[in-house]
Amino acid sequence: VELINEKFIVEVWDKNYTEITIDSSFDDSKRPKVSVNGTTVEIKTPKRNNVKLINFDDSVSVKLSKSVAANLFNFDVDIVSGSVNISDIQCTKASFSTVSGSIHLDNANLLKLSANSVSGSLKINNCKIEEISAESVSGSINCVADISKSFELGSVSGSIRLETSTMPVLGGD
Repeated sequence: VELINEKFIVEVWDKNYTEITIDSSFDDSKRPKVSVNGTTVEIKTPKRNNVKLINFDDSVSVKLSKSVAANLFNFDVDIVSGSVNISDIQCTKASFSTVSGSIHLDNANLLKLSANSVSGSLKINNCKIEEISAESVSGSINCVADISKSFELGSVSGSIRLETSTMPVLGGD
């Protein structure tokens, strides 16, 4: 997923199909595009030159069936100024990156998570994660998760809060 200013929302629903909804104030040439190649779905916003007005209410919403949400392999999201809101997924590898948008991840089960934002906040809530790397330059990081292997959380000027009932054991013997 590569977006510019759109909010990106992923949620699970009880239907047995996936639905992608794009709500955009731009004309067709500047709206995010969806393409499918085998089991890979790409959502990208085309380059927008000379755009004078950006609507921050634009969004891309993905509703996943429970079976799809439980079997994701790679989940890669890169957004400039929109927020990322994802809940109830199971994934092998997830990567979320924003420049100024916030990242919210709820009720996820992940083997590996990378979350980065320059000035947006990172909120990870009620998740099970084997390995996590989360960084922000000036945004806060709030992580409530069971972490079983390793974690690296960093912020230059934002606060960091980690709450976990499990803690990886480092070193040998």
